[in-house]
Amino acid sequence: MKFWAYSLRGLWRRPSRTVLTVTGIIIGVAAVVSVSLATETTRVAYREMFAAAGGRASLEVVALGEGGFSPEVAEELEGVSGVEAAVPGAQANVAVVAEGVRAQVLLVGVDTARTGGAEDYEVVEGTGLGSLSGGQVLMVSGFAEGLGKGVGDRIRLLSPGGLVDVEIVGLISPRGIAAFNGGAVAVTSLGEAQRLLSLGANVDTVKVILGEGADEPAVREKVAALLPQGLRVQTPASRGDIARMSMLSAQSGLDSLSALAVVAGAFVILNAFLMNLGERKTEIGLLRSLGMERGQVTRLLLRETLLMSVVGTLLGLAAGLGGAAVLVLGMEKLLGVSLPSLHITWNPFITGLVLGPGLALAATVVPARRAGRASPLEGIRSRGEREDRQSVRRWPAYTGLVLLLVSAGMGVGLVSGRVPGDLGPLLLVGLLVGCVMAIPLVQGPLIRWGGELVARAFGVEGRLALLQLDRQRTRTGLTVGVMFVAVAVAVSMGSSMVANVRDVGEWYERTIVGDYFIRAAMPETGTNRAAGLPLELGEELRDITGVKQVHPFVFLPSSVDEKNSSAGDVVVLARTFSPDRPLPLDLAEGTEAEVLDSLLSGDAVVGTALAQRLGVVPGDEITLHTRIGPTPLRVAGTVTEYTAGGSAVYLDWERATELFDIRRADTFMVSVKEDYVGRVGADLDRLVERKGLLLQTLSDFRVLVDEMIQGVMAFLWLLLALIFVVASLGIINTLTMNVLEQRRDLGLLRALGMTRGRLRRMVFAQAGVVAVASVVPGLVLGVAMAFLLNRGTNAVLGQPVAFRLEPMVLLGAFVVALVMSGIAAYFPARRAGALDIVQTLHYE
Repeated sequence: MKFWAYSLRGLWRRPSRTVLTVTGIIIGVAAVVSVSLATETTRVAYREMFAAAGGRASLEVVALGEGGFSPEVAEELEGVSGVEAAVPGAQANVAVVAEGVRAQVLLVGVDTARTGGAEDYEVVEGTGLGSLSGGQVLMVSGFAEGLGKGVGDRIRLLSPGGLVDVEIVGLISPRGIAAFNGGAVAVTSLGEAQRLLSLGANVDTVKVILGEGADEPAVREKVAALLPQGLRVQTPASRGDIARMSMLSAQSGLDSLSALAVVAGAFVILNAFLMNLGERKTEIGLLRSLGMERGQVTRLLLRETLLMSVVGTLLGLAAGLGGAAVLVLGMEKLLGVSLPSLHITWNPFITGLVLGPGLALAATVVPARRAGRASPLEGIRSRGEREDRQSVRRWPAYTGLVLLLVSAGMGVGLVSGRVPGDLGPLLLVGLLVGCVMAIPLVQGPLIRWGGELVARAFGVEGRLALLQLDRQRTRTGLTVGVMFVAVAVAVSMGSSMVANVRDVGEWYERTIVGDYFIRAAMPETGTNRAAGLPLELGEELRDITGVKQVHPFVFLPSSVDEKNSSAGDVVVLARTFSPDRPLPLDLAEGTEAEVLDSLLSGDAVVGTALAQRLGVVPGDEITLHTRIGPTPLRVAGTVTEYTAGGSAVYLDWERATELFDIRRADTFMVSVKEDYVGRVGADLDRLVERKGLLLQTLSDFRVLVDEMIQGVMAFLWLLLALIFVVASLGIINTLTMNVLEQRRDLGLLRALGMTRGRLRRMVFAQAGVVAVASVVPGLVLGVAMAFLLNRGTNAVLGQPVAFRLEPMVLLGAFVVALVMSGIAAYFPARRAGALDIVQTLHYE
């Protein structure tokens, strides 16, 4: 118990070192927890959201491309063994147009005569499902309240059937299917839904409810065997698989950043602990001389580390919760959906509880053992009797060099596809750790080189600063290492983020053509679900004077045959192509003229991620599942595509119409003649006002896309900034220790006439040497890691992003490192300038 009290007093007496160690733990734990919680929340939200849309149904039958089909399918399925009920229905996204509000909702059409228990709605106000008639809907209470509506009020729904007024006759609680997408659900009769969705007498889904004890895989196989061409059976939750593919790129980047944050935290902890040992050498020597054994000293130091790790871990878990909440908000903007509150699971917290203490103990166990083995005489002798130059062990540096070479070799394997992509974050960690451990091999030349540069700016003070840094080699090396980690991580992740944002921008510029965009509501970018528009609208737009071209665009869910499984989900992107205008695709393979001719002839263009998944190149064939059955399509070329994570197939509109039952458009892109821009804009304003449509200009759309991307990037930049802040805390501790150990030297300099201002300049010069010595190798490694991230993303996800040096990122990291080092030197410099000459001359 006395040892615990002694440890607590020791931590309290050195608050800066304690705070630095705890902060390193917080960063590592918070990064892992926040990324894990945010990505798991998004995945679970999509899975549960679409599972809820199925109600009690374990399976559902849908048409490829989401078209309509005969409700007689349900009657045939009810005779399948294990099927309790097969309930036909209709559901699709429509837009709600209210006063000053536009929202996308899921319209659910229910056959009130035979629900089969597939839907369970709890009415909280008004009438229920059984009394619904034409022009009436039920809405979720909270969602209706957000629109400022209640029972008896009317709202306008925009669907492929046009703009219609409906009455809210009942409010339901947000549970089951009514909880879909935050309660954005409107329930109506099946007949009304068929009218609004232009289905005629058809339905677009059959919900299959299984009997008690039924074997779902067996029933699914039997159902699939009975379905006509163009229909497929799936689980309701599988509708969220496209969103999962859309998240892969973002998740890969977040995982890499969290891994690098853990490395940065580990070196911050090691830095602070070694500085703590350096300051306590006399204290530890006295304890040893009073009879404390080596093991007791080691355990005492590890006990202090354990205390700090517990505090840091708990604070890190709390910070991770906050970071996850911020990251989920960014995901909401990026994916265009309403995500629920954080999905809390034990796994991230268990990982954090293990990671925090494990990280701290791993970073301090070796130094603690070395401190415990030191002789009492080494600790209690005066500072003047100690060696002028701190010895540095060479084996960690050579170990780091080996780790560096191994990681670099595996990085080459990752780029070439010989190393699994899941090892990407681990390779980055190995590369970073190896470089930091190998720094002592080049530390001398780096410090001397940095000292020469700083000496030119600071003169004599710069050369005096170099002496103390060279004397404390281990401490200097660790401080250089911490800032080196910050610079390398900032450059690598910053370059990757800038490159990806730039690539997305270039992709939009090439693929999104047109001056105006007509929609019912903004689509969900994660699933590409959108409220449909009637195809007849295209003719009205073409009749406007000054309109040059009108291009319909629609997203169609489908699947392709794969080598290792029967089918994999894809999104078919149907749009018009014309021989007299440039190809609006971001080609990766193939020439523009040949690809355009092939598309107009009925061939397909696939996203690079899908091409890599299928192992196809231009000239090969893929088998696409369509309404007329599995259809072989020649691959005309590959394109960079971010829709559905690149699992996309482009088809010309006419070819897509042959293969799918297209009865709607998600968007109309309108190109205008140069002399008619203002006039057409006014005509479009009147049209959308009359029909309740959403009108966007090209610039408005790109601003919206930028805002979605920036939501996630803001969190990443914040994490990078925190790493720099912690690195600057390491510099503060190093310079403070240097000032304390140089008291006598500084007092002599003052006695010989050096002013307080010049003493402060000497401390700032030390910070400058550390910054320069860490920035240059940090920039080099950062560029190498950015290249590895770039090529690794291409190899793993199939998204080819052109690698470019990012001068602004390099300059920013350089400037931030120098500025943070200067800020970090301020307080130690003030302390040096305030030293009393007489007291310092008596210091030992």
